[in-house]
Parts: sequence; structure tokens; C-alpha cells
Amino acid sequence: MNKNKKDSLEKEQASTSARESLVRVREAHSLHAHSLLQIPGVIAVSIGRKVKGGVRTDRLAVRVSVQVKRPLTLVPPEQRIPTELTSEGGALVETDVDEMEMPSAPLPRMLRTDSSAAAQPGAGKLELRLYRRPVLGGLSASSIRFSIGTIAIPVCDSSQPGILYLLSNNHVFAFLNAGRVGDAILQPAPEDGGTYPASIIARLTRWIPLQLGIGSTNTVDAALAYVPTGYALPTVTWVGQPTQTRPASDVHVGDLVRKVGRTTGLTSGEIIGIAASVKVNYALAGFGNKQTTLVDQILTSPMAGYGDSGSLLLDTSNYAVGMLAAGSRTATVFNYFQNVATALNVTLAQSHW
Repeated sequence: MNKNKKDSLEKEQASTSARESLVRVREAHSLHAHSLLQIPGVIAVSIGRKVKGGVRTDRLAVRVSVQVKRPLTLVPPEQRIPTELTSEGGALVETDVDEMEMPSAPLPRMLRTDSSAAAQPGAGKLELRLYRRPVLGGLSASSIRFSIGTIAIPVCDSSQPGILYLLSNNHVFAFLNAGRVGDAILQPAPEDGGTYPASIIARLTRWIPLQLGIGSTNTVDAALAYVPTGYALPTVTWVGQPTQTRPASDVHVGDLVRKVGRTTGLTSGEIIGIAASVKVNYALAGFGNKQTTLVDQILTSPMAGYGDSGSLLLDTSNYAVGMLAAGSRTATVFNYFQNVATALNVTLAQSHW
């Protein structure tokens, strides 16, 4: 066998092995995520890379994120996280335990906006907080009932391809379920000087209700607002128009990503967890101590701050990957964009308006 054929065979075998490993880890995650989340102190359960000796390896594992890692001798036996889990086929899958602050929505105001995200040069963040027409993704906007947030991107209703709607979070546009159809959406947001009626850009159209309370689960935190023709472009500030949506099944740990948000601007990061179930506190939105679990989420390295909620997550090919929902100093939480689009029955615009 010549060298080229041998190299090709080895790559094919490695690829097959990686796919099989992912299937096993997904099965184990699906079987055990719910019970692991019931352990006191557990914040999230996701699929990520195994860390050994402080170094992230290439081995996939079920990652269990806790508020505080404690020596095993201080953890009651019934609260200990198994070192291995079984998949549906009986195969053993490694676990990994890391520390995570509970994410909040919006992100904490005191969060450093330069964090550990890689801020990209040539992007003046203050520009995102100014009045602008037509509007683009990445700009400051929110319901008149709320204080701050970010437009993900103008999108099309699948049944009305000629009409644009602004996309963001439920808590940004629909005031965490308390909004009413027709509510004014201001750009910039009230905290950035937006006023009624001068700053009205859109009207709240529909949203996916959020189930709140310990034990509740949600897949997306999303809402739409109708924007008149000519007042929006289906692009993201400084980044351009997304070319298409990345299928959730094709989003992988280690993928490099970026987003544009009202507060931190254009930042880049890395996907550290997929298929995540993560507890989120909505207290900072002014709604009391309301907690829920967001399921089937993307976790990235810290790349956002207060006011970035709603930002669109893009990969290096400019595919839409996710929408920012929550975060903390240790991770940022994104809904899969495919899930958002399906829930709201929207698509990316295929051409400029």
C-alpha cells in the first residue's frame, strides 16, 4: 500500500472512530442529563472535551458543570458524579467535571465587557448604540417595556418571504412573556437613549412563551417584531449577510465562532459544549428569582456582556449557528439558530432588500 492510500485510510478510520464516539456520548448524555441536573450544585450537562491535568484533550465526554468543585471526600456519596456513564448500547462514556457560574439573562451588568473574548479590531462598539436606519443585526434595540438588548438579524417569515421581521430574545422584545402584540420596539434601546415615539423601529408580532420555575424547560428564548419595508437589511453589522443556517447536527465542539452585540461588539470564541442542558436565572431581567433550564443549547467560551442578549452567532463561513440567550463569566449560552428558525417559522433572507 502506497503512502497516500495509507494516509487516506487512516484519516477515514479516524473520522469513523470520531463519529462513533460522538454517537456514544450523545446517547449517554441523552440518558443521564436529566438525572445529573438534579444533583445539588450542578448547573449544566453538555457534550465537551475531556480535560486532563488542566489540558483539554481530543476525547469527547459528558461534561457536568458545577458551581464549585469540591474534593471527593467532601461530597456525599449520593451527590458524586460518576466517572463513567453507559450509552444505550452499554458502552462506557467518560464524564468530566468543570466549574461554571450560573448563567443569567440578561448577562450580569457587572460582567467585564472585554472578558476573555477575543475582541476584533476596527469595530467601534459605541456605533452599535446609536440611532440607525435601516437597522442591521448587532444593533441596540429592545421592547419599550425593557431596557436593553441586541437585534440578531432581520429575517423572513417562511410564509411571507417578502416581509422582514427583527429577531431577538423573548426577554428582550416580549418582556419575558409580559409583552403584547403591537408593543413598540425601540432602536436604540431605552438604556441607550431610545425614546417613544421617535425611536420606534418595529412592532412586537409573536414570541415563543418561556416556561419559568425550577423544573421547567425551554429550547429557545425568541421573539419577532414586524419592521416596515425599507427600514431593515438582513445583514449583521461589520460581518455581512449570513450565507445559510448551519444544521444543529453539524455544530461541533471546537468550532470557532463570532458574534456582534450591542455591548462587547465583534468578539470571537470557541464552542466548548453542545446539546447542553443549562440552568438559567432570569432575576437580572427584573422578574424576581425566576429560573428555568434551557435544553439543547450551545456553550461557548465567554464572549458577551450585559446588553448582548439576542446576538447572532456565526461560524467562520458566515453560517448562522445560534442566538445568544444568557451567560456568565465562565460561558455564554446560545440557542441553536436552527431551533429558533423552526420555532418561529422564519428563514434567513436570500438577498438584500
